[in-house]
Amino acid sequence: MKIEPKRCTLKNGKEVLLASPTAKDAAQLIAYMKKTAEESENLVRYPEELVLTLQDEERMLENIEKNERECFVSAFIDGKIKGNASLSCIGEHIKLKHRCGLGMAVFEEVQGIGLGSLLMDEILDHAVKFGYEQIELEVRADNEKALSLYKKKGFEECGQIYHGFKLKNGEYVDLLMMICRLK
Repeated sequence: MKIEPKRCTLKNGKEVLLASPTAKDAAQLIAYMKKTAEESENLVRYPEELVLTLQDEERMLENIEKNERECFVSAFIDGKIKGNASLSCIGEHIKLKHRCGLGMAVFEEVQGIGLGSLLMDEILDHAVKFGYEQIELEVRADNEKALSLYKKKGFEECGQIYHGFKLKNGEYVDLLMMICRLK
């Protein structure tokens, strides 16, 4: 679903536009995903695993816009995407329709100025509007910044996936499962 654009001010005084990205943003989104994958081992993909074409990304954006229970929001600072968050349905079966998943990433250069918090608030608001009762995510157990934000926004740990990530160097990293009850 396309969200209404919203202008906000960050802790550093910079203005940010929260809006649904469109097909014209597809190339910038692909570059954004590659950069966040290069910056952080906290995300599920390595940069070389991003093999999306422009058409793939445009199609994905169109599909999200058509879906009444999913949304994708980008944070634009000076016209450039600096962060993203997405909300997706866990499943359309009756037993799953009350649950949704959250994905989020923010460039390192803009961490600590409230951007993640704004994106999270936007996603939580839409999850409630869409009728979800529970929002879920997985996070590296050692990602203190993310854990702090998620807990501040009402998420609770509900489980652990031992060796959830296996890094290129052979090291294993545990993942925490977290939920936020919306109802």
